[in-house]
Amino acid sequence: MLLAAEPLPETIAAVRREGVVVATQRITRINPRAKSNAWIAARERAQERLPKGVYEGVVLSESDELLEGFSSNFYGVLDGLLRTSEEQMLYGIARRIVLEVAADLLPVRLEPVRRAELPSLQEALLSSSGRGVVPIVQVDECRIGDGAPGPLTRAIQAGYDAWVERHLEPI
Repeated sequence: MLLAAEPLPETIAAVRREGVVVATQRITRINPRAKSNAWIAARERAQERLPKGVYEGVVLSESDELLEGFSSNFYGVLDGLLRTSEEQMLYGIARRIVLEVAADLLPVRLEPVRRAELPSLQEALLSSSGRGVVPIVQVDECRIGDGAPGPLTRAIQAGYDAWVERHLEPI
């Protein structure tokens, strides 16, 4: 086994600082609890359909629910609640950390954001173990909040980073 450590690439640091644009794609994930070859192939085909300049795709269910990113989890802040899907998506360590950290900042509701609610979102974010918390400033053609990373996203991002720092183990 080979393990390498290196500084966070500037591109990841920049997206964590400035936020990203994401786009929804209808994809059916046969087994949402597993990373499978079928999912990877479907995700790659959907990735090719994303508009230029889009950072990540977000899975849109048949009932217009935003479930998860292609390689991340999706969250939206609506009416003072952090919302994220509980079903039809892959759990992960980053999601667990975000939910733990966010619970100290605002109420969490395990309910997906619906596409019709996008114009009402105050903030949005994604998480993954390799990127941490990344602010979302636009979904499809809908600007989120004022189009800049919001204070709750920044607080969740800082809490996530602090959690990771506290739990790092030397190798």
